[in-house]
Amino acid sequence: MASDPNETVAKGIGGPGVAGVHRLVRRRAPIPVALWPLSGSYVGVGEGYRLELMLDIDSASSIAQVTLDFYGRDGEPGSHIGACTLRAATIANEQARTVIRGRGRFTFPAAAPLIEIAIERRSVLRSRAPARVEFYSDLLCPGAQYLCEFRGHATSARGWEASPVCTVLPFARPTEGRQD
Repeated sequence: MASDPNETVAKGIGGPGVAGVHRLVRRRAPIPVALWPLSGSYVGVGEGYRLELMLDIDSASSIAQVTLDFYGRDGEPGSHIGACTLRAATIANEQARTVIRGRGRFTFPAAAPLIEIAIERRSVLRSRAPARVEFYSDLLCPGAQYLCEFRGHATSARGWEASPVCTVLPFARPTEGRQD
């Protein structure tokens, strides 16, 4: 028997009058494989709308932002219906997926303001996983569901600053001593 716990003896097939064949098998620890980051842009179609999801939650210069833009299903320019940011969000790693939950701040009246985004964590040896976006009412009744495929690392055509719920205001200029 081997004294090293990583070594075991595998017995071969032996018959009558034939001694069993023994060989040494060495077990190795699995090689860690990097996982894809979740940040990026995802696009999905469903319930009569096209949803564009932008995540910036795990990049090197993350701003911890989740934004959703809703477009008409045709996706023509000018078909932007509204936008939403996720507020009071929680991020949880559940088994082999990451789940982001929070309340949406919409630019339009929404019957289902609670949002759950689930993305499977995959190794870089596989393609990126789609994001499943589900909306719920305040009474936890399910609403619309979208399956959004990963589109890229860049933000949407509207960008972070163009979204009506992500407005960045310029610095105010000092007005002391000025007469306008």
